Amino acid sequence: MPHEKSARCFFSHSRYIEKLVEKHKVPTGRVPKSATTASTDHNAECTSAPDGNGKDPPYRGLVGELMWCGGLRADVQNSMRDLSQYLASPTVAARKAADRTLRYLSRTKQFGVGTSDRIQRDFETKLKGILTHQKPGKYGGLVRAPTEQTSKADLVAFSDSSYADQKNSRSTSGLVCYYHGMPVMARSRLQKLTATSTAEAELCAASEAAREIQFLRKLASFVTGTVSYTHLRAHETDS
Repeated sequence: MPHEKSARCFFSHSRYIEKLVEKHKVPTGRVPKSATTASTDHNAECTSAPDGNGKDPPYRGLVGELMWCGGLRADVQNSMRDLSQYLASPTVAARKAADRTLRYLSRTKQFGVGTSDRIQRDFETKLKGILTHQKPGKYGGLVRAPTEQTSKADLVAFSDSSYADQKNSRSTSGLVCYYHGMPVMARSRLQKLTATSTAEAELCAASEAAREIQFLRKLASFVTGTVSYTHLRAHETDS
């Protein structure tokens, strides 16, 4: 995610996050380096969080407000998916995880999405470098040698999965789509099928990314009148 000073066109939620921190009076503890909450066992503490005025429980309100940041912050998508599972019966541990996410956003409030000619050139250079220096067989043969079109693709999607990371043995898919170097769509969701191997989980994640990039390609073609060249990269080191 670019910084505000490095982008020609930049969008962020810095002022919105400052108001959230002031509203919810989040304790100023150790600022986390990431917003990851999947490793937290929310069922370890079964005490329900206080309901406040009885109409809008603080936890539900906080998670709803944090979701607004998810549109510009791909790094909190997985946390939002995890926290949303406890809206019906929030626990103390879930509230602590939500506070952790808000503290992380407060630490990185200057992050957002932006675009400029330099960001586009840097993105093309990094993409070409990733494809050039890949190890043989590291990505299961899904990625071909880089070409001029590949390194300058208008739409680029990355997909990954976490195999059987849920208690019901379901896997989690994650994807992010870039348009001219700017992330325009990110998603983290629970897979509907129960994958029996890491390879199957990766294929499910890649399939979701392919559907999203096809939709974005049609949308970009409708707006710009030109057909965008696309590239999908499925990352996996074990399957």
